[in-house]
Amino acid sequence: MVRMVQPVDLQISYVENFPCGCMGILCGCMALRGNFLFPFGMYFIHVFRAFSISCFDYTNALADLVVGYMGVPKYAGLSMTQHPQYVTVRNERGKEMLSLVNDLLEITPTTSGGERRPFVMETVKADDNAKLGRGPSQPVPKFIGNFLAFVLNLIGPKGLEFARYSLDYHTIRNYLHVNRAWGRQRADRHIPSYAKKIVSMYNQNGEIDQMISAK
Repeated sequence: MVRMVQPVDLQISYVENFPCGCMGILCGCMALRGNFLFPFGMYFIHVFRAFSISCFDYTNALADLVVGYMGVPKYAGLSMTQHPQYVTVRNERGKEMLSLVNDLLEITPTTSGGERRPFVMETVKADDNAKLGRGPSQPVPKFIGNFLAFVLNLIGPKGLEFARYSLDYHTIRNYLHVNRAWGRQRADRHIPSYAKKIVSMYNQNGEIDQMISAK
């Protein structure tokens, strides 16, 4: 993880409406809390556009360098613009970009803890039921939602393991969508092999295949 110890102005170019990126990062938080804080199914339909839930480049793999907070531990009293971020450097150009501000960075070890797999499928199923209108019609009181979020923060995956949880969950969520919306043949051509590998880890008993037919 890295933290900028001295402010610096950086010019960042981006593609508007690119299907992944920050919106994808936000999705993980909303899915985890959705079913007990608000009727998530309604939110899902109106907010998550088709291009977002048809994308399998959640890590922005074509970028030379990626900076993000997903999986970073919680730092009490610090905003996301002040606490450490993860930096992924993929090639020589990314390494060159990082070297421009290397003297301004404070580098700390990454962290990881917990086991993501039990939480991945529970999130997928709760998310899918809400999308299909099978979730609770009314949200529970906010204090209960906050308590559940507190407990999940204690026992759930942390650090890099949370990042893996989010990647697995979004991959399966999008896998379900494209198979339902496009049919298996077209979806099979669209879904990259690494995404299929992730899905296969959770589909050994055919649970995901059964979910595809649910509409």
